Amino acid sequence: MAKGLNWERARLGRWPKDLCKIGLRRAPLARANRLKRDLEARHGSQGPASPVRRIDPKTGRAIPYVHSMRTIEVYFDGAAYLWKKAGYGFVVKEGRSSLTSAYGAVPCSPQTSTCNVAEHYALYKALLWLIENNLAHEKVIVLGDSQLVFFQLFRGWKCRSPRLPYYPYMVANKNLLGRFKTIKGRLLPRAQNGRADKLSKKGLLAEFADEPLIKQRH
Repeated sequence: MAKGLNWERARLGRWPKDLCKIGLRRAPLARANRLKRDLEARHGSQGPASPVRRIDPKTGRAIPYVHSMRTIEVYFDGAAYLWKKAGYGFVVKEGRSSLTSAYGAVPCSPQTSTCNVAEHYALYKALLWLIENNLAHEKVIVLGDSQLVFFQLFRGWKCRSPRLPYYPYMVANKNLLGRFKTIKGRLLPRAQNGRADKLSKKGLLAEFADEPLIKQRH
């Protein structure tokens, strides 16, 4: 076996004549043919498993496989009953199909149950779901109706004080955004975020199942 063999090129399916040009310039053709037979014995006549799928008809060269990024849309929203509790909801979609949707209560005290806390927590849960399901390398579009969340995370707004209740979740969201390859934010009118809004209220009302005030409203 020739010394200095470029195994990466061999793994990508380049055969001995190409290998002679790039990695085996000093190796005789017989040695390159022996290498070809060894590779065929290991991987069959089609060569090693390779991301190369197409051949350019004009040049005859292999066209490298390029990963086509999927477009993932994340809708999020939060709801809060001041000085009581807060709920969150989010929807993850790809095209017209829904990948997942979730809702629940925000783990906060009655003194910190605000809409801003609920909005940041909703996005926090959505980003965690994307990372856990290996979607961080795709193109992600975050859509919500919270101006505070949008401008703080995507337009560089700063938090007035670290003592504000939503500050920990804002910092956590900024850290999570750095783990995505391509992620953008888009501010939506509230009317276009209806499904996430319903889920956030559903998560809020689930916490008030035994509250007589909510039972009277519904």
